[in-house]
Amino acid sequence: SSEVTALAEAVSASRAKDSPEGAAVDATLGSAFDGNEPPLPAAPTLDELVPAGVSYLNPVESARAATALGLTPEQLVEKLVDKAKSFARPGISGVQWSVGAAALGDSGAIYLAGNIEIKGMPYNQSIHAEQAVTVHAMTRGETGLAVMALSAVPCGHCRQFLNELASRGNLRLLVRGQAPMTFTSLLMNPYGTKGALLTPRPDNELTAPARPVGVSKDLFVAALQAAAKSPSFYQPAGIALKTKSGKIYTGSYVQVAGANPSVSSLQAALVTLALDQGDISDIENAFLIELRSSNASERALTRLLLRSAAPQARFRFALTDKAPQR
Repeated sequence: SSEVTALAEAVSASRAKDSPEGAAVDATLGSAFDGNEPPLPAAPTLDELVPAGVSYLNPVESARAATALGLTPEQLVEKLVDKAKSFARPGISGVQWSVGAAALGDSGAIYLAGNIEIKGMPYNQSIHAEQAVTVHAMTRGETGLAVMALSAVPCGHCRQFLNELASRGNLRLLVRGQAPMTFTSLLMNPYGTKGALLTPRPDNELTAPARPVGVSKDLFVAALQAAAKSPSFYQPAGIALKTKSGKIYTGSYVQVAGANPSVSSLQAALVTLALDQGDISDIENAFLIELRSSNASERALTRLLLRSAAPQARFRFALTDKAPQR
């Protein structure tokens, strides 16, 4: 504008501190910036774009948040590790041992999750943050993970679990204080070479067992659907949990070649419960469905875990069969 041009010329002309021109500049500045101009909008913050309690950003939300913060999606994932810790439930170690993981899917979506320990049970029944964030991605239909951000290098247990990802060859790990690394650089001579986790697959075709007395229809259907989606051909299983509020959370058995890093139906359901800011103590009813012909069973361990951490929960189960081949 002409006012701005005149102001610039006056500034150029006034070199002496106490010159008449300098006084004129002061007067002009006072009138030009007297508070009538609207302030520039403040840049959005990470907390505004990803509020507390948000564990998932769809591809559009992820790209929008990264752009608004002037970051790449990979850089955004790295900044979300601390927020992921809010979904941890370290019932044995205490909150100071909360671990968070943030992952960027091949779809562009971002997933957050934390570690879960079950009070009163041994540590080997814990769900590590890397497992939890993978289960989270699985429940939303993700088909691969491109980046995972962590506060520490994955333990051997989690390295074997992540080796089951079909996308493991392209997975990049961002560990705080270290240079980015590829997952394959952490696990030489791995056991198992046919990773299939997050690979799209048809549901298991299972017969519907008789609904046990005391199991509501919605809980029954949710558990059967979870068993059908279990990424295990030989031992599909699924569980549905109903909390005091009436909400239902499901989990599917995740079987991996390394055996021990597999995630039980209950463990997977506890991940979805924690992502909704719930706790195992909120569970009132649990219903498990597993394959009749399987040589493995989750029943005894599920009952034991619930008895320890959610003694008020009523546990029921049913056995299913594979549907006849057409």
